[in-house]
Amino acid sequence: MALEVLTFVKSSWIKPLWKQLGRMTGERKKELDRLRDEFVDPEQLRGLYIEPYLQDRNPADSHQDDLVSAAQQLAFERINGFFRGELPLEKDGRHQMFILSDAGMGKTSLLLMIKLMHLTNFWPTRINCALFKLGEDTLERVQALPKKGETILLLDALDEDPKAWKRIKERLLELLQASEDFRRVVISSRTQFFPEMEPDRLGRPEIKVLSGYHCPVLYLSPFNDEQVQEFIERKLPLRWYHFSFQFSIWTGEKGPRKGGLSARAYAGFAHAAYAFAAYRQAPCSGVQAGVECLHGVRGLG
Repeated sequence: MALEVLTFVKSSWIKPLWKQLGRMTGERKKELDRLRDEFVDPEQLRGLYIEPYLQDRNPADSHQDDLVSAAQQLAFERINGFFRGELPLEKDGRHQMFILSDAGMGKTSLLLMIKLMHLTNFWPTRINCALFKLGEDTLERVQALPKKGETILLLDALDEDPKAWKRIKERLLELLQASEDFRRVVISSRTQFFPEMEPDRLGRPEIKVLSGYHCPVLYLSPFNDEQVQEFIERKLPLRWYHFSFQFSIWTGEKGPRKGGLSARAYAGFAHAAYAFAAYRQAPCSGVQAGVECLHGVRGLG
């Protein structure tokens, strides 16, 4: 008899997920309200969320472009592979993964979508999921969770954790030790905040300061041409074509063609349009807001 292959996240679940959110009652409704308070209203992702890619190497390492593109995998596929399997016998960090990226690229959105798929009953029934924003009381909240061996723990925004400022190594060790009994753990952070990496014997990144731990480290990939185009069409379903035509004139393109603008025009249009819109509405730099808006909703990086 074949073993059941567990599925935790799936892109085809995204649309029906929104219907389920509106029907929640009881404890699940309370948990959804907590997510709204601690993160943002998940409704802000409706119709906009695009499944990203994950890769083994830092996309900022331009000399590794060929290796980076070869190692990319859709995020849900990669996460399913990581979540499957039981709690390992050795607590050496292999079941505790870090997801890194620059600001505004979608780390929080990814963890929130994972949690929403659990909350809407798409997950295997016997496995729980907990999502927390890292902060002063994280260790207490983690320690209070029951059935750790049957729970996947998601911890967001290490770079915003006051307990990690100027003591990143110590905080990492605290979090890894506090979460070692969980089935799987995912911790997100900005790449620039993270400690120095060094390659393991297979060339994969490993955290230099964490001797004895072999935590997998993955990076969110920047949107490719198709993802940029899809996001713009979702964000501006009625007016994007007119705006992109005007932008094509500005950038020297020959105008809209069948299939849309070139990647250069799309990327430039996205940054220009959303940087300006966000700058008018938010007390942050236009460039930063543009990057955040390109990948979703401000504050979901």
